[in-house]
Amino acid sequence: MNDPDQPHRSEDESPPEGMEVRKRQVRRRKKKANKSEAKSLLKQGKDLLEKMQMSQDDDSSGHVGVAEQVRRLQKDEEEDKPLDEVWGTKKRSTSWLWVSLCGIILPLLVVGFALKFFNEAKTPDIVEDDLEVTVTTRETSIDGPSAWFDTDSMTYLTKARQILNLLNQAETPEEIRAYIRPSTNPEKNPIQAQYWPSPFLANNINTITWQMVNIPVSQNANDNPDRGILKINGRRQDQSKFSAYFVKEGHEFLLDWDATTSWSEMSIKDLRKARPTEPTEIRCVIAKKAIFDRRFRNIDHSGFILAEPETGDFIFAYVPLADEAREEIDKQLKDVLQYGRFVMALKRDEPVVIKVKAVNNDRFEIVSFKHQGWVNPI
Repeated sequence: MNDPDQPHRSEDESPPEGMEVRKRQVRRRKKKANKSEAKSLLKQGKDLLEKMQMSQDDDSSGHVGVAEQVRRLQKDEEEDKPLDEVWGTKKRSTSWLWVSLCGIILPLLVVGFALKFFNEAKTPDIVEDDLEVTVTTRETSIDGPSAWFDTDSMTYLTKARQILNLLNQAETPEEIRAYIRPSTNPEKNPIQAQYWPSPFLANNINTITWQMVNIPVSQNANDNPDRGILKINGRRQDQSKFSAYFVKEGHEFLLDWDATTSWSEMSIKDLRKARPTEPTEIRCVIAKKAIFDRRFRNIDHSGFILAEPETGDFIFAYVPLADEAREEIDKQLKDVLQYGRFVMALKRDEPVVIKVKAVNNDRFEIVSFKHQGWVNPI
């Protein structure tokens, strides 16, 4: 109730200055703040009860302890935070993203450059210029010992087959003499018709193979250059193997009779039986190893194995290193095999023409070296 002694004051009147009005305003603010805090606490409690209810529904155990509730609340708070608060500032998140991208992109770039370099190194002969592609091929040289064959190979292969077929059909030496290079020992190795018991199979070019063999005209490197020899390999009618050798002399294309007949004054088999003490010319293939070397009567002997490729017969023969002339023979034979040259592969079964003789009835001696290969290059 209002005090009757106090004058009545309407609401429109301005209140006098005093603490009463100010206290009333402060009370209103506190009331409003307390009301807001109450609502916030009520909301938090409600959310907590809802989350506890949801946890109980999801948890198979049916009971959630206080510690678990606090952990889940903290987890929910972290999930509600922005990514920048969880992972750091925007600057750190961007740096992490760039590091990840670089870790993926850089290996791909390295692999790409490696593949490009490998492909370029693999095809060095292909040059691309705008839209044109040029393929570099080996040009046939017009010089050298094999130039006569390289410039017209099919013509010479056809002539070689014709000569072999002519040898199959000829009944007299006169029919084939014009196509044969004479022997260096015509009395010992004359041209003969029907020399081979089984004819050559040379009707089809697919039944033969060929190769060019370059042999030195002289063992002296300062002398004339090598000579190109055409070697034809094939089989006879009885399936035995043959090798035929052809040379070009001037405008003539000829079969080398001595090389094709593998002529020797005496076969290796006969050498072992007859043991001639006079120098005997033979065509053979040679090989060498250090274990072949021997020492006889205080003289070092360089050892070689001599064999016939068709029969397989062989003998051991030696070069006594007793003087400069014989040391030169040993050097020439080693050069044929590239023996002692550490930067080059050792050869074996290389064809040579040499002279041998029997010594003291217990070994053979190589007394001269005529030439490399079975064709006389001169």
